[in-house]
Amino acid sequence: LCCRGPWIVSPTDCTTTVSAIMAGAKGQVLLVCLAFASQAARGYDCRSELFLDAITLPEQKGIAVDDTTAANCSSKMLESWPHTGFHYSEAAKVKSLRIFKPWSHEWPEHLRIPTWVQLLEYVRANDVKVLLGTSIGCSETYDQQSWQWTKELLHLLGLQHVMGLAIGNELEMFHRFKEELNVDTECLEKLWDGGYAHAWFNKVVGDFDAMGFGAVPITSVFGGLALAGNSTPFYNIPEARVNDFLAKLVNEHRQRFVFTFNFYPYFDPNLKLDNETNDTSTTTELPSEAGAAKEVACTKALASSLCWDWDCNLPATTAVARRKMTQLTGDPSWRMWLGEVGWSTPYSPSLVSSMKACAAWSSPEAFQSFYKGFLSWDLSISNATQPLIPPEHVFWFTMRDSYVFGVQEYFGLVAKCDDANCKMTEVLDDVVSQTSLGHDLDLNMADPPPGRLAATSSYLKAKVAGQPLEDGMEPHMLNSEVLVKDHNTMRMELSWTLVPAMLLLFLAVFYCIYKERPAQEPDTPPFSSDSDAESSKVM
Repeated sequence: LCCRGPWIVSPTDCTTTVSAIMAGAKGQVLLVCLAFASQAARGYDCRSELFLDAITLPEQKGIAVDDTTAANCSSKMLESWPHTGFHYSEAAKVKSLRIFKPWSHEWPEHLRIPTWVQLLEYVRANDVKVLLGTSIGCSETYDQQSWQWTKELLHLLGLQHVMGLAIGNELEMFHRFKEELNVDTECLEKLWDGGYAHAWFNKVVGDFDAMGFGAVPITSVFGGLALAGNSTPFYNIPEARVNDFLAKLVNEHRQRFVFTFNFYPYFDPNLKLDNETNDTSTTTELPSEAGAAKEVACTKALASSLCWDWDCNLPATTAVARRKMTQLTGDPSWRMWLGEVGWSTPYSPSLVSSMKACAAWSSPEAFQSFYKGFLSWDLSISNATQPLIPPEHVFWFTMRDSYVFGVQEYFGLVAKCDDANCKMTEVLDDVVSQTSLGHDLDLNMADPPPGRLAATSSYLKAKVAGQPLEDGMEPHMLNSEVLVKDHNTMRMELSWTLVPAMLLLFLAVFYCIYKERPAQEPDTPPFSSDSDAESSKVM
C-alpha cells in the first residue's frame, strides 16, 4: 500500500527499501513509508555566480560527506560540483560519495531511517556510487554495531550503488594520541600483535561477500604517517604495524584490495614560513580565530601547496605512496584511491604547523585556488621521464564545515546546513602569483603530511589540560567526528515533510478500503442473519 500511491517517485525502489527494512530493522516500516512518501527525489545545489573551471575526470572525483551533512541535512547533499557551471552550461554532477560511517551511537536513533531514506533517494536519483565505511577500533562492541548498521545500509543501497567498502580509518595514528582518542596500551597490543585489526577486517569481508558483494573493492584508509617507513615500505612499529597489516591484505585479497590515503598539504608539518629557519628554539603563538597577523608571510609554502604539477605537494606525496606500494606489491599499477583531499577557510584550530601564523594560508583566496586546482587536476603524479600510474579516484573533503573531536574545521564547500549560498561567491585574486607556483618542495617522509584526524588530535594534545570544548559539543568515539546536539533543523524538516505524507497515506488507506468493500444489493439489509450468526461464532 505504501508504495502504490501516485506520490511515490519510484515504486520499485520503494518496495525494495521497505522489504529490506522489514528484514533488518523491524518495527520501522511505517516510518520508512512516510519518509518515502514525503521525499520526492529532489536535488540541492548551493547558489553562486562564481565559475572556476569545468571539472576534469568527473567520473573519477567524488565528495566526502561530513558528519554535519550526514546526520543533520542528508536531504541537502550537493547534486552538482559547485562553480563548474557557466551560463547555459550545466554544472557537472557528483557521481560518487565517501560516507565514513552509516550511523553513530551519538546520533538520535529515531532519525536513522529517515536520514537513510533521504540518502537513498539522492543516490538513486543521481546514479551515485558510494564508498561506505565501517570501523576498526578499541571497542569490539562499537565495531560490531557499526558493521551491523553498515550491512543494513548496504542492503538498501544495492550492488549497483556500492563503489567499495572501507574498513578502518587512519589506524596508524592511534598510538600517538592515546589520551585524546581513549586508546590504551592493551588496545594497541590487541589491534596489532593480537591480530584484531587483521581478523576483524577479514571477518567483515567474509560477511560482505556472503551478502553478494564478493566482486566489490575493499580497502582500509591511512593517512600520511603510514608513509613513514624506513626499513619497510610503510610505517611499521610495535604500536602500529601498518606494513605487516597491508602485506597480509595484499597477499590474501590480491587486486581486490585498494590502497587508500588521506593527504592534506594544509596540515604539512614540513612547510616553513618565509622568514623561518630550522631553529626550534622559538615558538609561534596560536593565532586568534580570525587568523594570524597578516605581516607573517608563507609565499613559498603556498606556492608549493596550491599547485598541481607532478612536483607540487599533493601529487608528489601521492607519488611517494605509489613507489612504496610498488615496493610492497611488486606491481606498479596496483589500484590506489585518495580518500580525503581538501583545504580550510577560515583558519581551523587543528592546524598546528608553522602555517598557523600565516593569515594567507587559511584565506578564502587560498581555498579558492586549491579547489580550482582540484577541479582541473588530471590526477597525474609524474613527469614523462619517470612515469607513475596515477590514483584512479579522489574525494574532496568535504560538503560542509564540520567538527572532529569537538574542534571546528572549515573544509566545506558550504558552511552550514541551512545556507543557500556556497562558501565562495566571487572571484578572488590569486594568493600567490601563478608564475611562482610549485617547484620548491622538500618532502620529508620521516614526518609526512598527517591525515585530518591526526592533525586534530595534535591540536587537542597541545591544548591546556582541562580546557572544555565549545558549548554544545561533545567528544565523539574513535574514527568519528562530532555532531552538534541541536537537531532542530532536521526535526522541523521531517515534521513539515511528514505532515502531507501522513495525510496522503490516510487518504490512500481510506480509498483502498472503500474501493475493495463489496457492493451491496439495494434491498438487502446491511447484515443478514447468516452474517450475524457467523459473527456470534467468532465472538
